[in-house]
Amino acid sequence: MAFTIHKVAKKKVRAQVKPIPPIFERTKAAAIKKLDNDTEINVKEMGSLQQAIYRYEKGPASADAYASYNWRLPQGAKSKIPRKDNPQGIAKGELVEVRIKAGGQAVKCLKNQETGEESNMMLVACEDLVPVLQDMLQHLKVMTKDSDTGAKFHAVAIRTAKPKFAKGKDRPVAYCSESDEWKTFSEGTAAERKAAQVAFLSENGRDDHPANK
Repeated sequence: MAFTIHKVAKKKVRAQVKPIPPIFERTKAAAIKKLDNDTEINVKEMGSLQQAIYRYEKGPASADAYASYNWRLPQGAKSKIPRKDNPQGIAKGELVEVRIKAGGQAVKCLKNQETGEESNMMLVACEDLVPVLQDMLQHLKVMTKDSDTGAKFHAVAIRTAKPKFAKGKDRPVAYCSESDEWKTFSEGTAAERKAAQVAFLSENGRDDHPANK
């Protein structure tokens, strides 16, 4: 009779690799987290919205103004933290540059209501910053690839997601709009890789996409 093991330990099952979301979806999710992240205690790691609340509503504001992901003081501007009648040490009287970023690059999608001008940066008074960022957060949450902001955001996201290689290790790449992802051609000789890229781009007019120009 064989010896019986009553409690057999089971090997841990390796977790399945989660699929990487398409460029638009993952860049949008990252942009929202950069804007709204209240899980961090360190003020420099908070979301831009939380950093604005900390500086302009809660205090005490840092004497050295740091660049937040979605806003910053203009270059050369001095931090304004009045001492009189300001026990919380809140920064006041500052003008702030706001922006929406995709992959770390500002998107030209901000519109001046008075002039109709579009830019990748707008100046707002610091007392208006928190509501502006709250509106920006809601705008990003409902943003789609087909919306005006979404199309501009997506174009920048595609560009910033393009694979980068070390010098001397360049590989042909091509953007695929069907999968919303960059494809890298790494098999074979340099000539074979280039031929594979050309063949891929010639299918269904992929070479017409601006990212592949």
